[in-house]
Amino acid sequence: MKIINLLLLLVLAMTANAQNVSSGKDSTSMPDLRNDVFVILTTMDNVWRDTCVYGEGLELFKSIRMDAATPPREGFYRAETYFPETPYPHLRFCSYTLKSESKGVGLGFTFILEVDSVTREVRPLLSDTRILTLPRDFLEKVTLLDMDKEFPLLRNKEEAERLEETLGNKIIWVIDRKTMTDTTVTLVETGIPRAGDF
Repeated sequence: MKIINLLLLLVLAMTANAQNVSSGKDSTSMPDLRNDVFVILTTMDNVWRDTCVYGEGLELFKSIRMDAATPPREGFYRAETYFPETPYPHLRFCSYTLKSESKGVGLGFTFILEVDSVTREVRPLLSDTRILTLPRDFLEKVTLLDMDKEFPLLRNKEEAERLEETLGNKIIWVIDRKTMTDTTVTLVETGIPRAGDF
C-alpha cells in the first residue's frame, strides 16, 4: 500500500525531474542519442492491474485488486493502477516493474497516463513525457541497457539503489521487447527507476 501512496508523490517528483533534465522539447521530439538512457527488457504477457479507492486515516488510498492474480514474485511485468472512485478517474499510474522477492530487489520505471473523458484517447499526463514509435533500426544507433541481463546481476536492494542513483539525472526510455514488431520499436519515456519493495 505504501507504493500506491508514494505514486502520488511521484507525480510531483516526475514533474520536477522533467523540468530539471529537459527543456524545449515537445511530445514528438526525438531522444538524445548520446545522453539519454535506453532500457530494454521483456515483460510477462499479462498486465497486472489494480484499482484504488480512498483509504482511511493516514492511508490516502487503499488498493482493491481488479485481477484475481497477485503480482509475480519474480520477473518483469507492467502494472497499471486505476482510481475510479476518486477525483482522479482519468489517471492511470503505470510502471515497468522488475522484481526479485528472493533477493529483496525491485525497480520500477514509472509513468502516468490520462484518459480523455470524451474521446477515450490515452495519452501521457505530463507534457514532457513521450511515447514514440520509431523504425526498428533505431536500436542500432543507441547503446542499450539490457535489464534482461543486468537485473539478475543485482544482488541486493543496495545495488538497486546505486543503479537508481546512477540514472538519476538522465532521461530514461523503456523499450519492451513484447511491443516490438519486425519494423517498429516503441519507446516510453519514464521517470528515474525507483528501487524498493513492489
